[in-house]
Amino acid sequence: MSRRTVRQMLDLEKMPPLSDAQKAELEVLRALPDDEIDTSDIPPLTEAFFATAVRRPLAWRRMSPEGAEQPIPPAQSPIPMTADGVDVAALKDPDAQPMTDEAMAHMRPVPRSKTLRRVLGLTQEEFAARYQIPIATLRDWEQGTTEPDQPARAYLRAIAGDPEAVERALQALKQLASSAG
Repeated sequence: MSRRTVRQMLDLEKMPPLSDAQKAELEVLRALPDDEIDTSDIPPLTEAFFATAVRRPLAWRRMSPEGAEQPIPPAQSPIPMTADGVDVAALKDPDAQPMTDEAMAHMRPVPRSKTLRRVLGLTQEEFAARYQIPIATLRDWEQGTTEPDQPARAYLRAIAGDPEAVERALQALKQLASSAG
């Protein structure tokens, strides 16, 4: 008899809906105290079991075509290498090739405004509103279509240095403007 392995990915976001019978069964279980739930199909773990149990690390197993399990040996521990040895090993890995000068020329750093906004845990809209920066300007900075000019860079440095103080100063200006007007 031949065996065929079937793999299926379970997407927890797209689970099929529960049937009415399944929902009813869950409601019955939810209402029961723990000691009334039937667990007779679960073998008891006695003191004798724990006395003879052997703790083992997780071991991956491979299923042979005949159905026998074969352990997959763990990866060997790394051997200390010199810096040159690391470079040679890295060059042998096709998925970890160093970037060429041409590829580096096409790389752009993450804009400071985006990094700052993320550190503060704010959305673009929240950051723009809190620090009175037009949202379109902030988006242009973050997408790299424009860069902040010198006064804007100084303002971003001030926000990075003490975001609460900048926010307080802007609030004070807003209150001053509303009381003067």
